Amino acid sequence: MNNLIYVTDIHTNKILFMNQTMKDRFALKAPEGKICWQVFQQNMSQRCNFCPVSKLLRDPSSNKTIHWEEVNSKTGRIYENHDSLINWFDGSIVHLQQSIDITDSKKAFHDACFDELTNTLTRRAGKELLEKLIKAAHQNCHGFITCMFDINSLKQVNDNYGHSEGDKLIITICQTLKKYLGSGDIFFRLSGDEFIVVFTEHSLQNVKEILQKVLIELKNSAQKNALPYEPSFTYGILELQSTSNYSLTDILNRVDEKMYEQKRSYHILKRQQDAGLQKQSDPSEKNSFSYQAEYLYDALVNSTDDYLYVCDVQSDVFHYPKTMVEEFALPGEYIKNAAAIWGAKVHPDDQSAFLASNQEILDGRANIHYVEYRAQNKEGKWIWVRCRGQMQYNEQGEAILFAGFIKKLGENYKQQLP
Repeated sequence: MNNLIYVTDIHTNKILFMNQTMKDRFALKAPEGKICWQVFQQNMSQRCNFCPVSKLLRDPSSNKTIHWEEVNSKTGRIYENHDSLINWFDGSIVHLQQSIDITDSKKAFHDACFDELTNTLTRRAGKELLEKLIKAAHQNCHGFITCMFDINSLKQVNDNYGHSEGDKLIITICQTLKKYLGSGDIFFRLSGDEFIVVFTEHSLQNVKEILQKVLIELKNSAQKNALPYEPSFTYGILELQSTSNYSLTDILNRVDEKMYEQKRSYHILKRQQDAGLQKQSDPSEKNSFSYQAEYLYDALVNSTDDYLYVCDVQSDVFHYPKTMVEEFALPGEYIKNAAAIWGAKVHPDDQSAFLASNQEILDGRANIHYVEYRAQNKEGKWIWVRCRGQMQYNEQGEAILFAGFIKKLGENYKQQLP
């Protein structure tokens, strides 16, 4: 028998019986007659305060069984205990405990549900909890707030200082944010540098204040420790009212869009904050401000983990980053008629969605491009990507520039969705 079993006198706490399995696990030869808490625990001078015997004695005539978990102070193992009162051979009432060592199963469950690096919930576990929260919110008519954040410059930190420093950046941000979360909040890792936080006990204003406090704390810590980079993240917030009827997919898509809006303006906002600029700038400064587009493109490419693309609509030439050219074996960084060349990389089952979204842009029926599909990389693997972009027009209403980001979602992206 794998279960650990022992019997004690309810008055003296002396051990009356113990099976051989338990003796072996606790390295005991003859525990009978000894006091249980002296045998099983360390540094105890009286009956354990978590002992269920007192609760059982309140109604000794019942067949009640108390189930509880314990981390044993001697073995360090986790046990699932089942305690009850039984009649002993001499007719007296005694205490019986049956225990199961659940340490390994607990660890397996933790490993399956928690991200190893950040100790936040995994994508699957987090989405399952969020799904339950959505159902509960619909039934009980209460709202909650969902936040998606993306760690800034992670790729740059990995490239310049090594992946161990990149891991440290991720851990620092997650640990700092965790300090502000309540017991009912949900925190999980959606992808490599994207996280979801669900606030269940805060107002929208409170959430905004919390996120700003985290960013300030990260900035101060970086200055104090003389880090060569600033830990920060870009986020989007979605408030779900009690009357909202969004699905899990709706919520993730909408909050992703809100995060993307902030991410697009992140670099400009950062420059304004660093320079201490006000919202209303001097018109003369605007006229004197200029930059070279090529340098801007390189700066943005090196500041994001996504693939940034830009199209000169008049010449129909796309500019793709070198990393994307290498990853998907494109003919070069500058490609004419890219819709056909890149479109040839798109999975046959996703062609219709890809072409339909592009045609809406070309026809002028939409100026926002958002589509998910699979593209074949240089190794022949089908990689899920999320492509987003926007068309820009001049004062005459003519389309002049189309630009956006392509985010890699991985090979098994759709399989992980609910």
